[in-house]
Amino acid sequence: MFFAATLAARSEYAPIEARGQIFIWVGALKIAAGSAGASAPDARQKTLAKPRHIVSAAIRAGAGRLGSRGIRAGSRLKIIERTAVASGPRPVRSGSACPPMERTSAMEPTYVMAESAPAPVGPYSHACGLPNGLLFLSGQTPIDPETGQLVSGGIEEQTARVFDNLGLVLEAAGSSWRDVVKVNVFLVDMDDFAAMNAVYARYFDGQYPARTTVAVAGLPLRARVEIELQAMRRVG
Repeated sequence: MFFAATLAARSEYAPIEARGQIFIWVGALKIAAGSAGASAPDARQKTLAKPRHIVSAAIRAGAGRLGSRGIRAGSRLKIIERTAVASGPRPVRSGSACPPMERTSAMEPTYVMAESAPAPVGPYSHACGLPNGLLFLSGQTPIDPETGQLVSGGIEEQTARVFDNLGLVLEAAGSSWRDVVKVNVFLVDMDDFAAMNAVYARYFDGQYPARTTVAVAGLPLRARVEIELQAMRRVG
């Protein structure tokens, strides 16, 4: 009975803000009642016979302690109501809601397939252009467009073939090396970095775009290098 009364004191009857303090005070009452019961069984039984008195005393104590903060014991229902209102959907002010933007043909991206470049080895386009002129090129590996096979030779020959393939896509998309703004280089072996870098520098006239170079575990068709880039293109 005492356990049920103390549980109700911090749940059913206690204000939300007072539950923590009432939990502590009721715990103290448990200890006091247990001590009293050990020395005076009759007094303990009288205490347990009226558990609601303990509940009421705990609630009154909690309400009195929180009275200086403007919180009363009987405000639980109002608190719940205010919480429900606060957590509900916010009203939309007149004129503040923006209607969804209708997608038009002027906003559609364009997809580029360069006939002179190697055919994609997967379901992707050579490039994708946005209406604002930003152009994204898929990664190119050192595939010979004539044979569809990797070019022979080392990292220098492979890097040159990759750049030639990218140049074909840039031309088909209406762009050029001067318009490149970002390059991502993927190498199977970082020991090839210096040799790749020497070939890379030949394709830019000193105005180098931003670049990231990372090592990867492997590339399609066992290529040693793959390069992708972003550029701007002339629109309108």
